[in-house]
Amino acid sequence: MKKIILLFMFTILLTGCSCDYELNISDDKVVENVDISLPYSMDSDDRSKFLEYTKVDNLAVVGGLDNPYYDMSARADNYGDVYNFNYSYDKEHPIKNARTMQSCFEKYKVEETSSYYMFVFRGEFKCKYKFDDVNITVKTNNMVPKHNSTDYDEKEGVYRWKIDSSNASDVDIKLLVQKDKYPEKIKEQSNNLFINIFLIVGILVSIVGGIIFTKKVLNAVDNFQK
Repeated sequence: MKKIILLFMFTILLTGCSCDYELNISDDKVVENVDISLPYSMDSDDRSKFLEYTKVDNLAVVGGLDNPYYDMSARADNYGDVYNFNYSYDKEHPIKNARTMQSCFEKYKVEETSSYYMFVFRGEFKCKYKFDDVNITVKTNNMVPKHNSTDYDEKEGVYRWKIDSSNASDVDIKLLVQKDKYPEKIKEQSNNLFINIFLIVGILVSIVGGIIFTKKVLNAVDNFQK
């Protein structure tokens, strides 16, 4: 059986790395993307150790008989090499069983119901190690009635948190995402309601106008006959 190594635990021996964690919640789909950046200036021995870890499968979900793993890919940018780990959660492998969440936070609560997702993370962030910083981003087209992000854009549905040496020992992240209300659908419903009201008003105006016009015509006919 292949040796399974937790994704973030790679970094205990690494220095100068950064991590971008993104969770995309669209409708009822949840996709996790983790980018680990290795700068070109990174120590060659540390780079070699990391590359050894990428040669084995990395478990994405705790539990389950089919051992769901991350899909891994690599790319280069102007600063170094970026390794991406991607996984799409579903009913059989829900986001509450994500191994990164269960392993990296001292206290966590991830709950999924038929109407919402709830994320609460507190205490020590266990997976920072030698990361310069960890950037956490949640993107969604769903309604977010509650969160404690200080860097967010509600119109775009983007919520960000940053973990670094100043707060890694006392993380506080809260997010509540609804499943049944989407800004686009609300806007569409509002537009449809406006159109329906406009049509009804237009029909009423036409009817009233028609009655008045008909009455005037009939009066004119009566007067002409006299």
